[in-house]
Amino acid sequence: MTGKQECTFDPKGRLIVPAKYREELGAQFYITPGLDGCLSVYPAAKWETMMEKIAAAPRAVARKARYMLANTVTCEPDKQGRISVPQELRDLAHLSGRVMFVGQFDYAELWDLETFQAEEQAGLDAAYLEDLYEELQL
Repeated sequence: MTGKQECTFDPKGRLIVPAKYREELGAQFYITPGLDGCLSVYPAAKWETMMEKIAAAPRAVARKARYMLANTVTCEPDKQGRISVPQELRDLAHLSGRVMFVGQFDYAELWDLETFQAEEQAGLDAAYLEDLYEELQL
């Protein structure tokens, strides 16, 4: 998954998942607390792989995953492509009103619009991009 698309929560806490991402995420996907203050959105196959790794992990690692798993929701978009994101998850990522869906290779992220825009500006800095290309040996 790549790209980004702005979306808006309705007053009932529903969000229309952009068609491009709906197609790539599939009929059922998972939303969980993510890194850097966003929510991560995983297609079922990726989520199953992650769960297998957690199940096989040492007990101490599995304990660390407890709160992430406790705050994960399964989503199945309705006919209009809408999903409900629980208030607790929206609060965790400071999501209300305008948000940004962002592709991240094999999953997506859901960001507060202003937070993402600030992060994006830093990530598009020439020195930052040069470091990235160097680290990836591109």
